[in-house]
Amino acid sequence: MAKQATSSSSERQTAFILFGSTGDLALGKIMPALFSLYKQKKLEKHLVICIGRKPYTSESYGEFVRSRLEEENKFSKRDKIYLDNFLTKIIYISGDPMDRNIYRHTRSVAESTFPTGKISIVAYLAVPQELHIDIVKNVKKEIFSCRRFLNRYLAIEKPFGYDQKSAKALFNNITKHVHQKHIVLVDHYLYKWPIIELEELLKADKLFVNGKKMSRREIVGVHAMLEETKRVEHRLDFYDKVGALRDVGQNHVIQMLLSTITYGGNSKAKSKEIQNLSVSKDETPMFSQYEGYTGSTATETYFKVKLKSKSKSWLKANLYISGGKGLRHNKSGIVITFIGNFRIFVNANSVDKGKRGAYDLLLEDLISGTPQQVSIREIVSSWKLCEEILKKR
Repeated sequence: MAKQATSSSSERQTAFILFGSTGDLALGKIMPALFSLYKQKKLEKHLVICIGRKPYTSESYGEFVRSRLEEENKFSKRDKIYLDNFLTKIIYISGDPMDRNIYRHTRSVAESTFPTGKISIVAYLAVPQELHIDIVKNVKKEIFSCRRFLNRYLAIEKPFGYDQKSAKALFNNITKHVHQKHIVLVDHYLYKWPIIELEELLKADKLFVNGKKMSRREIVGVHAMLEETKRVEHRLDFYDKVGALRDVGQNHVIQMLLSTITYGGNSKAKSKEIQNLSVSKDETPMFSQYEGYTGSTATETYFKVKLKSKSKSWLKANLYISGGKGLRHNKSGIVITFIGNFRIFVNANSVDKGKRGAYDLLLEDLISGTPQQVSIREIVSSWKLCEEILKKR
């Protein structure tokens, strides 16, 4: 991961291409992380190209980004100077992502900004899944095909697909145009510092509860959760089609569970472990809606499911996943229970000024050429588990 990277991202000439640059993901997560990397002098030789449908110029888009960042943050005078300089590095290209000329323009901007030497390319898709194939086709033909471009990465954040079938089909269609080695399927929860630290402690078998050292072999229960007070009326069109399990269960919650029960294992270990999981017969899965939900009565806004594992290590363990919106509390993370009913809670959203943000680490890894990713096998297996759960609804 970023803190372990051997080569400095600041030494690379990199064009970071952001699709969907006026959306919530881009403005709420990607842009703040890029600005953070800039302040850390990790974007010394970098160009940020933002592509969107809205008719901004580079200057007006920069002001739009400034207003969003200042809305969410209280900047010092020094930070405001950094922000001014950061925004000058952004090139905005307006147009339809189906238009091949946009990609030709993007390539031209990258080559003119870096007239000599090799250029690393990171294309980040912060767009709806239905746009992926058309964007991938054009990125491959007009950008990845350029011989000056190396370390080409196409980053796609989970959720990936809607079920097993669609995830397989989407991946197969993408790999018809771009080799699998260039595709990075990411889950930013893998980069949250509490999850990173938990994985490191599990690997080293150095867990402590109230000063008492506990062995990972003494774990008898794991409950991964992502429970929020936030409601979903502002994105009802999307949410009503998917529900809580597909929205957060399939990706972040199951990912946190796997990080724990594989003791911080890699994607291969997680792919193997998830295939051991199924719905427990001990408890009926719980599905509910918060009061006042205006969508379909068939859409769950909350779920809680007990799972069982065929793995010898977890055969008798109590494994739970839960998540939802419109709840009375915010609680995202992992509760680990040990023999003797000792418990620890790893808060995935814990804030520490001395720790870097998840997207900060994620983007640095992408730019440095050392991205941590989720395998398509892992994603398909998680969809299989979710489909089994939804049959119990």
